[in-house]
Amino acid sequence: MPAHDRLFILTLEPREARHIGMLRLDRFDAQVLQETDSPALGRVALVVTSDATTARWRVIGLAVAESAGRGSTFHRRLRVRGLRLISGERLNDISLRQQLQAGAYDVITTAVRDRAVELTEARSRPILNVLRRFEPEVLDAVLADLSPPLPDAASIDRWQQEADAVRLVLRAAALDAELPEWQAPPRDQPFLAGLVGEPHEAILIDNDVRLMPGWQELIGASTRPDIHVFGNEHRRIEILNANATRAEAHLGVDLIYHLAPVNGFVLVQYKKLVKDSSPVDDRFHRQLTRMRRIANLGTTPQTSVDYRLGPNTSCFVKLAHTREFDPTADRMMRGMYLPLGFVDLLLADGTATGPHGGAVLGYDNVGRHLTNTQFTQLLGAGWIGTEPLPTCWTGRSRWVRRGVTSNG
Repeated sequence: MPAHDRLFILTLEPREARHIGMLRLDRFDAQVLQETDSPALGRVALVVTSDATTARWRVIGLAVAESAGRGSTFHRRLRVRGLRLISGERLNDISLRQQLQAGAYDVITTAVRDRAVELTEARSRPILNVLRRFEPEVLDAVLADLSPPLPDAASIDRWQQEADAVRLVLRAAALDAELPEWQAPPRDQPFLAGLVGEPHEAILIDNDVRLMPGWQELIGASTRPDIHVFGNEHRRIEILNANATRAEAHLGVDLIYHLAPVNGFVLVQYKKLVKDSSPVDDRFHRQLTRMRRIANLGTTPQTSVDYRLGPNTSCFVKLAHTREFDPTADRMMRGMYLPLGFVDLLLADGTATGPHGGAVLGYDNVGRHLTNTQFTQLLGAGWIGTEPLPTCWTGRSRWVRRGVTSNG
């Protein structure tokens, strides 16, 4: 049975749909239950958003969905690629009720409620007819992604010439000229298009700034898109996305956590893991230098509220995976949290020395690390973070305190 004759319905919560739209993602991974019919060969996917409070739903885009293997004990990963967003309300529950016969409409509403469903060819046909009438260009583009034309001889020759030029530039700059992550792009695309795929650090940071596992986001507590506020019993955490801001330039970090009850700050610098490791280059060293200045500013705790597990527990490096990026999952990026002092020891004792003599951090040499769960537990309980800061420092850096604590 041709892959394009069967539809896959994937339903996202409004928060997930907004996240994808804001980042303009054209590919992502989602988790589905093990028993879900998985489109192993790839199917055209209707990506739908549904609001449980109003029972309203609408199609937000078309994409290719295919199996991406096992995700956990009870879930499998679904890869969505080539997402093309559809604006407006032309394909919502009300308009489709008018376009589809009762039986076909019931099929799609049931599929939306079940969140991840592959339809049979017969049940897909009336929905595909509506798509061809309302969104023919989008549907044709997704079908082309589903069955891309094989590279022709001219494309292969062009890619070979472009690859030689790219490797020449890399070798001239004394950089690694191997490109193991390259995958053949559509035949009308250049060679470098085959290197685009994994999310960059900004997307990883944006994913974690919106999540605090076990905590409830306090909607409306912040009027700024770069600050997210979370509550848990009598505690409150405010997260500032400092990526590419003055705060990162001064402090060398991407995220700043402020635990309001103990007035402590935790600062995190993100680094992307490529093949399970991340090089410690000159830029990384400069960021570590700025972080050390912050870590050394604390004074001796005078009250039990100010107590931390140890000195210099305010700055961390997070080595984050990209291959399992799933913006629809309610979880932080998988990876390793490394305290700044631990990173300094790894660099000083030679543990971080890579096979070519440079410094790298990764699963092969780091060993011990904090997981997402351990980090958030220590953060939420106030066991890590800055100790009382000198008045002279807080006075000079009021712009940092104002940016983080404006809602507290």
